Formats: sequence, structure tokens, C-alpha cells
Amino acid sequence: MVDTHLIVFFFHRGFYPFIRYSYSSTFDWADAQLTIDVSGNSGITPESCPQTPGTQVWTSTMIFVPGAGLAARPTDSMPVGLDRRCTYTVSLDMRSNGAGESKIEIDSLLLMPDINETLVHQVAGKSKGFYIIRNTQRFLGDSNT
Repeated sequence: MVDTHLIVFFFHRGFYPFIRYSYSSTFDWADAQLTIDVSGNSGITPESCPQTPGTQVWTSTMIFVPGAGLAARPTDSMPVGLDRRCTYTVSLDMRSNGAGESKIEIDSLLLMPDINETLVHQVAGKSKGFYIIRNTQRFLGDSNT
């Protein structure tokens, strides 16, 4: 099992976790569990973490296919809700060996923001049609744009 601590510095709450890895085999490593638990207060803000340490906030199964410098995403496609008032422990439990292999190199945990929750995406989504029409008219040579 691999554990690491995570502190969130962003106001943004929804993230998709990815694991960057290298794995030499002819078969997938199909039995790994990624878990994120609350570990305490971050100290970034004066407010306390609203969740009790030890609370599991997210878990999902991971499958690692053979290759070098790849990124695996959990089989669960739901984003992880993280609160900047809290710190988290991220655990990756390799519950079995890969078929014929017992070594996998993990080099990074990546947290990709859920763009649907960003202010930029929400504002752009409201005016998206207008910009597409204006850009299309300009492209077609409409001199009124």
C-alpha cells in the first residue's frame, strides 16, 4: 500500500484523480484500489475541516495496462469533492500482483479539475452560442461583425 498526504490550495472542489505509472507486462494489473480519506485540518483557513479525520470521502478501483509513462483513471467517473479546509490521505492498495509481474512504478498523483464547476466554464457556457454565431459570421465575411 502506498500512502501520501494531500493539501488542497484551490477554491475549486471537484477533481478527477489520475495515477501516472510505468508497468512492464503483457497483462493488465486489474486489482488496485484508490482511496481518499480526511486526515485533519489544513490550517490554510481559520475555519476547521467540517469532516471527521478518518472519514473516507472517495474510493474506486483502478486498472493499470502495460506501458511506460501512462496515466490511469479510476473506473468510477465521479469527481472527488475536496475541501481546502481539510488535509487528505491518498492510499493506493495494490491488492494483487499483476499477472506474472510484481512491480509497478508509480510516479505521480494527478488531480484534474472538473471544468463543469469552474466559473470560466459556467460563464462561457451561458454565452457560448453568441460567440459561435459571431465567429461564424466573421469567418464567412460578414462585414457587420
